[in-house]
Amino acid sequence: MLKKIISLIPEYPIFIQAFVTFIVPVGLWKFFKWVHHMEEE
Repeated sequence: MLKKIISLIPEYPIFIQAFVTFIVPVGLWKFFKWVHHMEEE
């Protein structure tokens, strides 16, 4: 189990980069959409 985790560590930056590049824009879009919705009320 530990060896499996260690073997995955080199791929971690790629995973984080993909996670960030996908989640950040979606999160920002949802946040701005929510702010815009709050301003309208």
